Amino acid sequence: MKVTEKELEVFAKRLKLAARGPEPVYFDPETVALIPQSSLEYFLTKESQKAEDEAYKFRALKAQIKKARPELIFLSEIKASVSRMEFVKISVKFDHLLVVEAKGKAGGLCILWKDGLIVKEVEYNKNLIAVKISDLAYEWLMVGFYGPPYPSKKKKAWENLTALLESHQGPWMCFGDFNFVLNENEAIGGKKGSPSTNYLKDLMFEVGAIDFGFSGSKYTWAKGKWGNAAIKRRLDRGIANIAWRLAYPKATITHLGAIGSDHTPIVLDTNPQACFAHRPFRFEVAWLRDDRCGSVIDSAWSDDHSGSDFIILCKKQAATREALKKWNKEVFGMCQDRINSLMQRIKDIQRQPASSQAGELESALQVELMEWLLRSETLWRQKSRELWLKLGDKNSKFFHLSTIIRRKRNSIDAIRDGEGSWITEGNSIRKTFIDHFKNLFQQNEADFPPHFEHLVLPCVTEDENAELCRIPSHDEIKSTLFSMHDLKAPGPDGFPAIFYKKF
Repeated sequence: MKVTEKELEVFAKRLKLAARGPEPVYFDPETVALIPQSSLEYFLTKESQKAEDEAYKFRALKAQIKKARPELIFLSEIKASVSRMEFVKISVKFDHLLVVEAKGKAGGLCILWKDGLIVKEVEYNKNLIAVKISDLAYEWLMVGFYGPPYPSKKKKAWENLTALLESHQGPWMCFGDFNFVLNENEAIGGKKGSPSTNYLKDLMFEVGAIDFGFSGSKYTWAKGKWGNAAIKRRLDRGIANIAWRLAYPKATITHLGAIGSDHTPIVLDTNPQACFAHRPFRFEVAWLRDDRCGSVIDSAWSDDHSGSDFIILCKKQAATREALKKWNKEVFGMCQDRINSLMQRIKDIQRQPASSQAGELESALQVELMEWLLRSETLWRQKSRELWLKLGDKNSKFFHLSTIIRRKRNSIDAIRDGEGSWITEGNSIRKTFIDHFKNLFQQNEADFPPHFEHLVLPCVTEDENAELCRIPSHDEIKSTLFSMHDLKAPGPDGFPAIFYKKF
């Protein structure tokens, strides 16, 4: 720690005054403080309690690291020296670290990572550490950020972060304690209303950042004990640009439990382990661009079936589903695989000596590639549910990103069971839902009082009831169907409105 000449003079004066006092004094070199003998016992008890608290926090950190098994850790407000963080690195069994040393007993940042990760230092200051991470697929910028809570220091810290993110051309991700909330739903208790300048909102707008969302507890900071804290905020989060989100579409953030801290640790998983789940059939509109699709549907739908009209309809739908799934697998194929194959064939032809035959083949392949690119865009447009934007060669990335955001919003990454425990494993979540609704809808014996039905007066007349029970005419069904949007979400049969309009 650096001490100025003026601070040294002030301390020397205090030391002389203490020496002339009525009782001896104790000099604590760590805090650079003078403690009178009468207060020494209280001071030592307080320091002992502080040491116990620090030891508990360190044990809690080790336990959470052992459970989450991260490859990289970002710590803010470490309030520790480089030598102390070297000890932490060895204790948690990590191999490398980068430290921004604390200034006295405040601040300090640290990143620790393991040998398997390729990390290059980019930039660091008292509010952020930026490193480049290289994996098997991409090289991207990771920024660990601590937003200062003091108004006088906010502007400079956020300007530095904005400049850094704007200057980086590739994928980037930033996470940490931003000390801002995006809306009132991320806060409970305390003062209402947002500050005059929300630097987090401004940053996300300027650089086009996307919030990861989260699973787990809604808040990441509490004032006081978590169990009865009246003020809570979601101050810690992860954000990324579009390029990073497209590179890691399955990435998730989980809020862990707060142990020995007023903040909950957040865990970023760039590639969460997927569990097997049945994927329902969905009719792909891109199939309509292939002339063979119509004959597959006509053949499957024309098969004879027995039963009532409703049973026959269900059997025709099931036969058509199976025929389309088989045709898609054996004939139509995956759009991206076909695109990659055509691009490779075009590349191979262009390497060959020039000839009229090669020119004709290349032209044919270029036409086929254009068709498959349009089919791919049609596919992603349907999945994105963005129906207001027309197809075009500039919209594929938008449809892809919209699909990722919609799937993330609709996914259930964690639930809390009846006992208050969080469940994060996919199969366990599925089983909890099934067990809950089985128990909810099971038949129980009820004590039905006599003449109970007479206590509730009818509110639907006989004429209204007859109209409600009437089977719709063919014209009414057709009119309703053709008034629906072509690509609106399909029903349980997997067929959107466009299927019935076409066939």
